[in-house]
Amino acid sequence: MNAVLVRILIFGLLVAMVAGLAPAQTVVVELFTSEGCSSCPPADRVLLALETSRGPRSVVPAGVEIIALGEHVDYWDQLGWKDRFSSPLFSARQQDYGKAFRLESVYTPQMVVNGQKEVLGSDSRAVRDAIGKAAREPHAEVAISMTSAETVCPGCKSWMEKRSVITSSIGVEPTLVIVSTTKRLRQL
Repeated sequence: MNAVLVRILIFGLLVAMVAGLAPAQTVVVELFTSEGCSSCPPADRVLLALETSRGPRSVVPAGVEIIALGEHVDYWDQLGWKDRFSSPLFSARQQDYGKAFRLESVYTPQMVVNGQKEVLGSDSRAVRDAIGKAAREPHAEVAISMTSAETVCPGCKSWMEKRSVITSSIGVEPTLVIVSTTKRLRQL
């Protein structure tokens, strides 16, 4: 009887250890915000909680890893407060989301979860719900790797240098960035 109990305990420990090693489901959360937006500080705190929250009191569902992005838009800069973190690229990205979600206009603080759902950034319950839903949906597996151009294509180094294809110089040797996916996801 004791041997059976010991086996059950060992099996339970192994299952717990393997479960702890299971990869987390990654969810990207983008907050469109601005230092000039008086409604944004609560949303900034929600994003910070998503980014730093761990353990049993976490606002992030178990098994979910958050990539939290604060994207400061520049359209508030025209109202007299220049946001030192703002960029027209973030404003353009938000406008693209607005078109994809068929919104009449974009707003701050707006959160976009996995590029699929937009919610009011200060509504922590709506944010949690959107994250939970995104974590349950199918995801593409993405692998990003960097390798020497010569490793991938011997003799292509000079061709790549002349044409500036997806390369960057790290040291002297051009480096090729390879992005691959294993599944195709539905379009918005």
